Amino acid sequence: MKKLIILVMAMFFMGHASAQVDTVVIIAVPDSVDWESFEREMGRWSESMERWSESMERWSRRIAKAAPKPLPREECERRSLLFNPHWGGVDAGLNMLFTPGFTTGMHWDYSAVELRPLRSWNFNFNIADVGIAFNRRHTVGLYTGVGIGWNNYSLNNPVRLRKGDERLETIWIDEAEEGRVRKSKLGVLYVQMPLMVEVRPTRGFFVAAGVTGGLRVNTWTKVRFYDGYVEKRHSDYYVNPFKLDAVLRAGGNHLGFYASYNLLPLFREDRGPKAHTFNVGFSLIF
Repeated sequence: MKKLIILVMAMFFMGHASAQVDTVVIIAVPDSVDWESFEREMGRWSESMERWSESMERWSRRIAKAAPKPLPREECERRSLLFNPHWGGVDAGLNMLFTPGFTTGMHWDYSAVELRPLRSWNFNFNIADVGIAFNRRHTVGLYTGVGIGWNNYSLNNPVRLRKGDERLETIWIDEAEEGRVRKSKLGVLYVQMPLMVEVRPTRGFFVAAGVTGGLRVNTWTKVRFYDGYVEKRHSDYYVNPFKLDAVLRAGGNHLGFYASYNLLPLFREDRGPKAHTFNVGFSLIF
């Protein structure tokens, strides 16, 4: 080994000298170099590097095990007070009008306001919601939100609704003169907010009950004739500016059922028929 070191040093100094003097030096490598010792040293160095690589790999595995793992969504919800309700989505159902005696027949003054049962629709677009959980398992919670409600009342008779000086008026359409009426309807648009308590007795099933308050933002009537002519007018038609629905909702993760009953009359007192809106339908939950 010493001879090998001396040989390398001689080559270094001779190379340095050749840089200053333009001479050619020929070095003969002696046959006495111990190549077996050199290979053994290189083998031991290679084994040391392998052991060091294995130790670094074990150390990295220990760090990976000690690092905190991301929690699943359900576990995150359990550790948080935020409650994810089954409200956001779209509702679609039927519109019905009930008198205070829970009948669909109107007073004789407003017999023309009776609805076509399968042509009157209710749509709710539940845009956003937020809730708070009452327990760590998130089986009970209180929530609210904001959405848009659209009630479409399709009249069963060929009449126009008109806002009179003191009350709602119904005017029969002379189909012999004006044409045959295809449909006549009243539309009401609300901005609404719920206040609901939701219970989840089992996984994948929920029941919620509460109230939904609404503010009327638009009201209109539309009469469509078979010849294609459409007559549309905007007014408040003495419709109550507020609504307060008692609501029941139930279902699974993405599909549900809802029913609501307006505790306030649809029309202002003594301005229109005494009737309350009842909605029933299905929900597509996002």
